Amino acid sequence: MLADPAIDVVTICTPSSTHADLGLQAIEAGKHVVVEKPLALTAGGARELVERAEQLGLTVVGISQRRFEPQNIEIRDRLRSGILGTPLLAEIIVPWFRDDAYYAHAAWRTTPDGGGGSRANQGLHTLDLALMMRGPVTEVTAQSATQTHAIDVEDITTATLRFASGALGVLATTTSARPGIRLVSVFTPRPGASSSTAMRSEHGPSPIGRRSPNRSRAEHPTRARSAAPGTSPSGATCSRRCARARRRPSGPAMGCTRPRSSTRSPAAPHPASRSRSHAPTASAH
Repeated sequence: MLADPAIDVVTICTPSSTHADLGLQAIEAGKHVVVEKPLALTAGGARELVERAEQLGLTVVGISQRRFEPQNIEIRDRLRSGILGTPLLAEIIVPWFRDDAYYAHAAWRTTPDGGGGSRANQGLHTLDLALMMRGPVTEVTAQSATQTHAIDVEDITTATLRFASGALGVLATTTSARPGIRLVSVFTPRPGASSSTAMRSEHGPSPIGRRSPNRSRAEHPTRARSAAPGTSPSGATCSRRCARARRRPSGPAMGCTRPRSSTRSPAAPHPASRSRSHAPTASAH
């Protein structure tokens, strides 16, 4: 195959430990290379792939399909435009579940040399979204453990991150928990401004329900409204959380300045607007 001049691009979708070697073989044969995640098991292996491709005028890329989903592109663009303010904190959470049959199906998932583990297999795409939205990471501290599976790799990882922008982040991945939602959230100091994207694994129930399980949310001050961020057009401070709490029988939220009986007229929309977009169900790895 590699000797066939009619082939321009090789896609590598094999067990993780074989990616770097097969990628180098394809590059040396003069082929562009697309590699399923991870690009290699080590940072050095990944750099070797990229540098050799550059030397030969070829392209090598990892498969990062989540970057092209419309809801993630929308959040990225809003962050870059500054409409959401300056991001201070990123939260990357992947609480997934995998049973013993998942690991028995492919032994490489259970060993470090095979490239197994919840961070490398389940968490990588979600971490990649955080890198797309917030840029590179300069510092990492991490811990891992094997809690519920008889495997030689971790099934839970936690880490703290420092981005080159100065923002901080927290990362948590596991294959020992339900409900199976993975989430990237970015928080800013601007009132009413936040963004998140969530994707469901097919393993386990999802609080999103029967609707399309992949969703995103971006909240920002509406351009057409003259009221200051964080206030209603009448001047009364009332957050979206406060409004939700007033609909519950337990009473108004803390800090709400308006009585429970008051209602908002349709002509006076809340100063933060929300946009949602939906994508097909996320596949699980």
